[in-house]
Amino acid sequence: MGAIYEVGPDTYQPTNFAKTLTIQRYADAYPCMTDCINSGILAFPQWVKKNGYQAPTDGKNSAIWMDHGFYPVQERLAAGLDISAPLLVDVGGSTGHDLQEFRRKHPEVQGKFVLQDLPEVIEKAKLLVSTEIEAMEHDFFKEQPIKGARAYYMHSILHDWPDNKCKEILTNLAQAMKPGYSKVLINENVIPDMNADWQTTSLDFIMMTLFASQERTARQWQALVESAGLKIVNIITAEKGVESLIDIRKRISNDYSIFKLALAVLRGPKTGRRFALIISQLPKII
Repeated sequence: MGAIYEVGPDTYQPTNFAKTLTIQRYADAYPCMTDCINSGILAFPQWVKKNGYQAPTDGKNSAIWMDHGFYPVQERLAAGLDISAPLLVDVGGSTGHDLQEFRRKHPEVQGKFVLQDLPEVIEKAKLLVSTEIEAMEHDFFKEQPIKGARAYYMHSILHDWPDNKCKEILTNLAQAMKPGYSKVLINENVIPDMNADWQTTSLDFIMMTLFASQERTARQWQALVESAGLKIVNIITAEKGVESLIDIRKRISNDYSIFKLALAVLRGPKTGRRFALIISQLPKII
């Protein structure tokens, strides 16, 4: 296990791994592994046999980013910021560790930061986050109260839920977004279509077993996002591994918006103004 190492005759010292187990938030993971995850996996064969070998789709009926070189924050998040609206809303952000890290890495980025989670989590978060971060009680299955933010961020949220529940979450965000300005940033795994490693596929199996949810490929993410009236404009994946940042925008009617606009303008009078009109409308469409 690598928990201790020998430093002399009959003398031992804990490794960093053993020291980690003395920290409560890490130590709690091991009872979760034995009492929750392992028990669910052991129960899964009998459950799936009983249900005709169909993958679960209901969590109640189952066996139980932002480094400078990774995502260009100034270019894609801070540029063109509307200071009257929040810069970043961390949806389901727990006690605010991601927002705190963002503030540490990007102190030059000014704007309003909002942390959202359930009441019992926010109560704890208020004791931990800086005064620059607003801690707000919110259930992401309900209407998003923050309208027109520059970015709505979710970290490892959607892999906890089946597609129908994810669609609800994304639809609530889509309705709050300002077209041509707001974006959704999803920090999740994007599984390759071929040669996925065993750690990734085993996590997919665990999520299916315990929560009727899943890890997703790029095609599965695209289908899910589009079902909520949104579109993926970019997927940035870490050099090693599958952790990714999925950049999402609000779809404007359909993919033919630019073509329809150009066609309508070109059919009209005053050729000199046609091109200028098309260009002026592009930020609202893209």
